[in-house]
Amino acid sequence: MKTGSWIALVVMCIATAIVVYIGVFSIVANSEKYYFSKYEEFGVYNKFNVSDEYLQNETRFLLNYLENGKGRIDSSWYKEREIEHLMEVRDLYKKVYLLQSVCVLLVVMSLLAVVFLNGRTDEGFVKRVLSRYLIGTGIAVFGMFVFFLVMMLTFSSSFITFHEVLFKTDTWMLDPAIHNLIKMFPQQFFFDMFIRIGVFSLLVGCLFLVIGYFVREKVKPIKEKLNKSKKSISNHKSSK
Repeated sequence: MKTGSWIALVVMCIATAIVVYIGVFSIVANSEKYYFSKYEEFGVYNKFNVSDEYLQNETRFLLNYLENGKGRIDSSWYKEREIEHLMEVRDLYKKVYLLQSVCVLLVVMSLLAVVFLNGRTDEGFVKRVLSRYLIGTGIAVFGMFVFFLVMMLTFSSSFITFHEVLFKTDTWMLDPAIHNLIKMFPQQFFFDMFIRIGVFSLLVGCLFLVIGYFVREKVKPIKEKLNKSKKSISNHKSSK
């Protein structure tokens, strides 16, 4: 492949890896089952003088608002400072999903660039590109997982830095004595979610690598056959 094609392929792999992480984040961050299991684990239900069902419904309202911008933030359950923070979190959600859409567009554009620059769509070429794309994406996912590992090892400080960088105000600094939001979601909750996102994304990366490897193995016979064909044509011309 030409140099431009390799650049496009690298962009395609990195963009896909970002899409993978955001996709896994979306699945984990919107899993009611995960939230409710953590409420049990951290004794969250015991922190409130309401029924478990009431707290679960408040969680559903919250998830619907953050993910879709729909529903309401219960002003009788959250104080003004919490509501302001949740509005900032909703804006962050929109930016993350915008990034995901941009990355999907980059994948499509990069793929078209690879095809255009090489001017080939034969089976052997397609399988080679697919193999390199899958393996490259797997490697990119693994590379990003290293960042996750560093964040895990320094989570307390990274958690604070994350909020300071991504939020304009300090509304994220809540008091567990008076704010329900931090009672529902202690720091350990986010640490466990962070690990889950990293591990699940890593598993997807492994899947990309395995599929890419098998596709590459399928390419070898085609490549060998093509080389033999070229050699045969070359020998035929030489004999003339």
